[in-house]
Amino acid sequence: MEISVVSASIPMSYNIINSTNNLLVYNTNQTFTIPIGNYNALQLADALKDNINILSNVTYSSRFNKFTFTRTQTFTIESESTCLKLLGFTKAQHSSSNDVFNF
Repeated sequence: MEISVVSASIPMSYNIINSTNNLLVYNTNQTFTIPIGNYNALQLADALKDNINILSNVTYSSRFNKFTFTRTQTFTIESESTCLKLLGFTKAQHSSSNDVFNF
């Protein structure tokens, strides 16, 4: 007797945002934990905009493949954040220029 598999679909799913890359620390001591899950760029921009009260807006440009964070005052994203690589930052402290981050 012989058995063979002609076709198989084995789904593999893992979360893009997980417990190792979901923390955003800003303005020295304020934190936001991005809920674990899968996001496209627009969904991630909305999650950040809707949950970080100091930001006026967060947008994503698919043309330039960049996020823009806007606030009415200067702000800082701290190096302790675990989501820096995911958002396109290096592992360092980043301060806004003209109250806007483009990255």
